[in-house]
Amino acid sequence: NYFRATRYYEQKDYARALEYFRNALGAKETFVIRNPQVYFKTSYCFYRLGDYEDAIAGFLGDASRVERVEDYRHFFVLRARLALGDTLGAIISFREFRRIYPQSPLNITADSLLAELYFQQRNWSEAKVYYQRLLRYRGFDEGDIYSKLIIIADTLRENDDLKDFALTLMRQHPFHPGSKRAYDQITRLYQKSVIQRDKLNEIFRYLGKTSQFEAIDRLLARQTARVGSETEQVRWLKIRKLYLQNRYQETLQACREQRGRFSAGQYLREVDIHIARCYLRLGSAGKAIAAYDTFQKRYPRDGLAAEVLWVIAGLCEDRNEIEQARAYYQRLLDHYPYCEFISEARFRLGLTYYRELDYSTARNQWAASIIRERDDEKRDRYQYWIAKSYLQQDSTGAYLNTLNGITVEPFDNYYTMKAFLLTRNGVQIRQFVDSLLWEMHHKRISYLPQYLEYFQRPLLVQDLLGERYAQRELNMAAGSLDKPNWEMVFALGEVNERMQNYGRAYRLYRKVYLENFVKSDWREWMFLLKHLYPLYFNGEVNR
Repeated sequence: NYFRATRYYEQKDYARALEYFRNALGAKETFVIRNPQVYFKTSYCFYRLGDYEDAIAGFLGDASRVERVEDYRHFFVLRARLALGDTLGAIISFREFRRIYPQSPLNITADSLLAELYFQQRNWSEAKVYYQRLLRYRGFDEGDIYSKLIIIADTLRENDDLKDFALTLMRQHPFHPGSKRAYDQITRLYQKSVIQRDKLNEIFRYLGKTSQFEAIDRLLARQTARVGSETEQVRWLKIRKLYLQNRYQETLQACREQRGRFSAGQYLREVDIHIARCYLRLGSAGKAIAAYDTFQKRYPRDGLAAEVLWVIAGLCEDRNEIEQARAYYQRLLDHYPYCEFISEARFRLGLTYYRELDYSTARNQWAASIIRERDDEKRDRYQYWIAKSYLQQDSTGAYLNTLNGITVEPFDNYYTMKAFLLTRNGVQIRQFVDSLLWEMHHKRISYLPQYLEYFQRPLLVQDLLGERYAQRELNMAAGSLDKPNWEMVFALGEVNERMQNYGRAYRLYRKVYLENFVKSDWREWMFLLKHLYPLYFNGEVNR
């Protein structure tokens, strides 16, 4: 009875779980006596089935007392009373809950309930306080919260807050259902006044992202009518609207015809970069290169200047104009030595020689670049391609020697693993794989028992209420750890794995590797391998 009840409970089949828990209690089974939390689970079954009176009676009984989770027992009593219609009592009790249990993760849920209750009772000031508090927490829909704050600010006629909330919702969550109401409120507030330049740009960006182009026309027409003439900002936004509509030929024509009508540097810059972009979108790569080149020369200190040179070099490579590409890569290296593209530009510069079969020059270029490169993976890539250049010249000895230089830690990255495999014969590779598989399947290491005291409450909550409540407990426990050693971080990964939060577990295991074993012999961290390379990829998990 007990095991069947537990299985149904884990499956959230609370009706059957309750039936078998009662059978187990009636039979006084040994497992029930050893697991006092069964009374808590029985009360929770009543709660989930809507039998709130029995749930309250069960939770208030001494048999349901589980020392480490008294706040949960109290919390579900309050939830059950609220479900029975005691709204005023629930508000008073939930406010008191934070004072009684100041460290409980349930305070977040209590704040959420209080925000909704005050909103329903039209106690706008209190509702506003709690909704703004919810913005500090993770796991809530910010769009929903800002939508409620907009209603509150509108009701209280707090126009400054209304503008801030509406613009924030439009900026951060443009596709939220409440953003349309936010835009309507902004339109109403500025019905008879000029919209400030920065606010107009924000509103335009929202309308552009949501493809409300007719609304853009009305917005710009109203702004022009209020100002009394067409400003440079409005003139530019009309051109920008054409670009957002993918009307590149019309955008290009407008930019070329109206450039002379702009005097402000910011709009001249926008016109110039959009001319280049339009040529590129229209398939005129040669004209795009010339326009991008003009932009970089006119605005050498612009934030996009380095990226523009990078784009031009790539376009030249696509057109097989290797000499030009090389010149632009060199220009990028000379003028912007600290930009984000610098490392890749050095590599591509060497690759241009490689593509022309000038392997010695390519090798010299990469060898010179290694000295300046700090990233280990990129240094390994240089070594790998230097080795390839030797192979192209039939220098097998130099090829193998260069690859052997990066095989010490084969699991560091793609290039070290490939170098390792390329320098081993079939028998060696089979032995290597067999050794790995044996380590992964037979050498099991766990640090959770050693640090179980730190995670007992999250694990208990998982058993009583499932992963959702337990994960919040675990997050709080993890945040309270003061400079944990790597063994404790590993144990934290194990707990996350038990709670089926595999993404977070993976990131914790990877943290252990990067901070403690990245420079170690790979044989020292074989116990980590199956956690670092489960059947998914780093990029997928971090997405």
